[in-house]
Amino acid sequence: MRTFNSPYEFFLRATAWAYRCSLRHLMPVCGTVSYAGVVTDVDRKLGDSILIPSFFESELADIPDYEEALVRGLNMYLQPGMSVVIVGAGIGVTAVIAAKLIGSLGQVICYEASLKNVGRIREVAIRNKVAEQINVHYGLVGPPIAVYHGDNRAPQVDLKNLSECDLLELDCEGSEKDIIAELPILPKHIVVETHGLYGAKTKVIDDLLKQKGYNTVNLGIAEPRVKSFCDKNDIYVIGAELCQH
Repeated sequence: MRTFNSPYEFFLRATAWAYRCSLRHLMPVCGTVSYAGVVTDVDRKLGDSILIPSFFESELADIPDYEEALVRGLNMYLQPGMSVVIVGAGIGVTAVIAAKLIGSLGQVICYEASLKNVGRIREVAIRNKVAEQINVHYGLVGPPIAVYHGDNRAPQVDLKNLSECDLLELDCEGSEKDIIAELPILPKHIVVETHGLYGAKTKVIDDLLKQKGYNTVNLGIAEPRVKSFCDKNDIYVIGAELCQH
């Protein structure tokens, strides 16, 4: 059961809850939250600064270093005209960044196992004017280890049906280990977020990539804003480039 430090805190939270559930959706938009410089689908409303107390402000805060290591990998490898496949696209921030890096001649294909996030990816793509470059599929690639929003209804995507691409991005909450081990394609580049807390340890992922013929580089912790959590739970990003023979 939720406990409160004072009657005043109870009043603030109750007021904020009532505002968010009723009045807020009637308020005019006065700004948009951005992650890593990408406009998201989260709007700021006129009454937020008054009626959203400090303990809810994080929901409406910009995150400049969102998925910083994944973004670093995309910037390192992507060139105009390339093709990108993203497994575990979240709300579409890295998909937008990839689309802008590869330009109008490139293509981004996203697989996302949360139906709620599928809709958000499409909205974020529209807001950032890259909707024509981003194709979103509702589907689960690999085992359902930690799907966002507990969505276990997504149709399973056979790895054999993954499109050939220049870069494969994996941010799939532990499924990356099975995906890499059984990967039937060999993209020139792979950028993968590891999740040691779900059994996909950084060293294991690094070894698997090397066995597949990739040179690897550790791009650092996944999220600097939660460094201690990432360090504790072994959440890093590895960049990989296929060896030239």
